[in-house]
Amino acid sequence: MMLKDGYHYLLLAEGGTAQAHQVTIGRGKSAQGPFESDPANPILTAYNTTEYFQTVGHADLFQDANGQWWGVALSTRSGPEYETWPMGRETVLYPAKWEKGQWPVLGRPVRGKMEAPLPPVNKNIRGSGAFVKDPDYYKFSPGSSIPSHFSYWRFPQTQNYAISPKGHPNTLRLLPSRANLTGDAAFVPTDGITFIGRRQTDTLFTYSVDVEYSPSQIGEESGVTLFPTQSYHVDFGIVRLNKTGTYLRFRAEAPNAPKEVVVPISQKWCDQGMQLQIQAYNITHFSFSAGPKGGQIKQIATVPATLVSNGFTGKSCRCPSLELCLLTCTGSFVGVYATNNGNIKGKTPSYISNWVYQGQGQYIGNGEFYPSNGQKSGAGF
Repeated sequence: MMLKDGYHYLLLAEGGTAQAHQVTIGRGKSAQGPFESDPANPILTAYNTTEYFQTVGHADLFQDANGQWWGVALSTRSGPEYETWPMGRETVLYPAKWEKGQWPVLGRPVRGKMEAPLPPVNKNIRGSGAFVKDPDYYKFSPGSSIPSHFSYWRFPQTQNYAISPKGHPNTLRLLPSRANLTGDAAFVPTDGITFIGRRQTDTLFTYSVDVEYSPSQIGEESGVTLFPTQSYHVDFGIVRLNKTGTYLRFRAEAPNAPKEVVVPISQKWCDQGMQLQIQAYNITHFSFSAGPKGGQIKQIATVPATLVSNGFTGKSCRCPSLELCLLTCTGSFVGVYATNNGNIKGKTPSYISNWVYQGQGQYIGNGEFYPSNGQKSGAGF
């Protein structure tokens, strides 16, 4: 609710949170009503359109320092097919007008490029975090801390994470959790899952790390993952599957998951370290590649982005549970994990280095990509 020009404006979300998501507004002289409805309602929606940005809703309005009105809302880059949107619900920014005594007029439809007078660029902002379009490149040097935008899953067991431990400078040490990324019947959130990652913030990206890991107990595993939730994720790691063999394993947790891929690897590769990579190479698929540290990598598997598009597809939101629906709105992470898959004898640490996440393009519909670094003429959001 906003008070402006003697009216109490009530900004509403209607139509659910899927394709029928809409923004409506009413106003009245009292906060208790009665309220009249804007004749132009819904004042913002992508419902019954072919726009790439769909599910537009849950809006707010604000003015910048120059008096220009703007709106923000939630949206998904899914197109009307509403099947592929691995970044989940994103915040979109669009221009608005709100003349004295009048109803607000929002810039519609929401698209990948919107134009309005922008305030001067000012990056004199205090804080330790990076700007969203900055790439990640971390060596985990001695004395550094875990980056502020890295996230855990569930309640972290902080002793399972250490930067530049003794004898292993410039690494992030992971100690394995009993539970893997899926968990099991005995798992409770306070047990902790050894996972740390960052959100996917680009349609196209390449993410890679170097992993030094020589598992000795059956079930020990460490690697990289594409991870929206415990019920929907894709893992790509080094694992001990029997007494004599170490393998590179690709497997997914999801309905209709692709077939597991297991490739034997030499002890030499474990000793010298391996590079593991996840790449969103187009708007519909991810690839998983691996190779010796400093050497050539090879693609092992691919998955469709529908697998991690928030746990549901189709023409309506069909979350199997409230928990999954709430958690999956945030989109996918990429990150690293370590587990002994229930073998409590497994305590082998994994050492992560050369963490790189590089955005390589934002798809805004109609075959057009916007550079992830934002360097292009005109206003683009």
